[in-house]
Amino acid sequence: MREAVIVAAARTPVGRCRGALAPVPVEELGAIACKEAVKRSGVDLKEIDEVIFSNLMGHNINNMGRMVALQAGLPMTVPGISLDRQCGASLTGFAYASMAIQTGFADVIVAGGVESDSRRTYTMDKPTAPYQVMPPQWSNIVTCPPEFGQDSMVETADNLAEKYGLTREECDAFAEESHKRAAAAQKAGYFDSQIVPVEVKEREGSYIVDKDECVRPDSTVETLGKLRTVQNGGAIALGHPLAGTGAVLLTKMLYELKRRDLSTGLVTFCCGGGMGVSVVIER
Repeated sequence: MREAVIVAAARTPVGRCRGALAPVPVEELGAIACKEAVKRSGVDLKEIDEVIFSNLMGHNINNMGRMVALQAGLPMTVPGISLDRQCGASLTGFAYASMAIQTGFADVIVAGGVESDSRRTYTMDKPTAPYQVMPPQWSNIVTCPPEFGQDSMVETADNLAEKYGLTREECDAFAEESHKRAAAAQKAGYFDSQIVPVEVKEREGSYIVDKDECVRPDSTVETLGKLRTVQNGGAIALGHPLAGTGAVLLTKMLYELKRRDLSTGLVTFCCGGGMGVSVVIER
């Protein structure tokens, strides 16, 4: 079996919902990362066999993989596909890309994911009868049949807290430590080389976003304790751009392995529908 290698990786900053990156269309964010990763790789565009680029909530775009590939300036001859394994979509995409290369099905694949909660589209159920008097209803997005339960992430967090005896104070302490570590890494410039700055254009001009917005260095157990209980996908200080999370974490892992001169890294997390994903990379 052939060996699959990652030759380059890049990402945009992770923004807050309704934050600095909110005006940027989701496909543009994906294209920025895709274009920069390909540029850093030095690969001839004509040698790219496939683009696997995932998205969950941009329902106004069919096949984000194809959209991102074309917007990034890749040739029309390069096909694209988008996977959906909920939050694990882009990490699964990397695994599939690796398998395709290992088995000889492809030689060069661009893999990634993108999400914008600020610009996610609303969906409505279709009317069930002609000339229906009542207006259409918002669609209720589910990940499994009713008999399996359809708990939200908040309810899932409550279930886990009860099962494993996790207190609010313990969770707040964990969150504080997460933000402190992320803030220290950001201040030390550990993320700088992996991030592609994004220019956001407005009527009055433009501005550059080149730092993750999700890090809150002033978070403490005391300030967190005043907040109502919320869920954030378990990402805490790192943010959780759904289909983009796996790609972001894998990119961080690659740069951190190099910085620390380590050989093995594991990216693992849960995803909707009672699933989970893990990827092990070796340097």
